[in-house]
Parts: sequence; C-alpha cells; structure tokens
Amino acid sequence: LTLDPGGDADGDGIPNWWRALYFPNQPSGNSSGSHTNAVSCATCDANGTGQNNFFKYIAGLDPTNPASVFVVNISNTNQPSQNSLIFLPLKLGRTYTPQFSTNLAGGTWLPLATYIGPLTNNGNQVSITDTNPIPPQEFYRIDITYP
Repeated sequence: LTLDPGGDADGDGIPNWWRALYFPNQPSGNSSGSHTNAVSCATCDANGTGQNNFFKYIAGLDPTNPASVFVVNISNTNQPSQNSLIFLPLKLGRTYTPQFSTNLAGGTWLPLATYIGPLTNNGNQVSITDTNPIPPQEFYRIDITYP
C-alpha cells in the first residue's frame, strides 16, 4: 500500500492517507483513501459521537473508536469570579486556542485573553482558568488548528 502524504483526492480537507488508515476498505475495497462514502466522508460521524470525521482528523482522534472524542468541561473554581476549562485529549502538532462569546446564538467568537495556564496533566489533559469571565454569561470553545 502506497499512500500519498499530501493528497486529498476529493478536496474535503481530509488527506487520503488518513482516510486510508482508518477506512482501508471504504468504499468497495479502495485502500488508497482517495474515495469516500457515507461512513468516511468529512461530514460523516463514523462512530456516532456527534463529532464529524473532519473534526476528528483535525483533533487527532480515531474516527472508528466511540471512546475517542474531544471534550471540554467548564466549572467554577474556588474563586467566584473565575471559570476553569479542562479539555482533552491534547495531541502533538495541533494548536489549541481558547475562545469566548457572550452570545451563543449569533455572537462573535474571540480569543480568550484573560486566562492563566495552561497546565497539562499526563500530557493528555489541559486546564486553563479564565480569570475574568464576562457577566452575566460567557460561552467557551477551543479552536483546534492542524497544518
């Protein structure tokens, strides 16, 4: 099996090598990863986690393992004016940018500048603390980029 490390035959943002790695027999025995189907497409959720294959590629997840998901947990700290964000898993080669919005339905997402950390636990889990959340509510997400 020879994989083209830079190829993306269908132009969906997922390289052929990744699709061939996780979906070697999709579709119809095409082991090059250059074709897609209803399981291996970028917008498909092959393992039913609610995270599509394109996100799983960017986040470094295994699209065939239902336990392989990216999780963000938010909790109040012992300081009433702070929120703790814990996210995992942390994968090499990715850039993680905490973002916030005060309007979940139609707001703009901006980089979260008021945090301390990150603290890494076991190289897999990251914790940051927003030291100045915006009242009455602030929503968070983690933007993940992968070259």
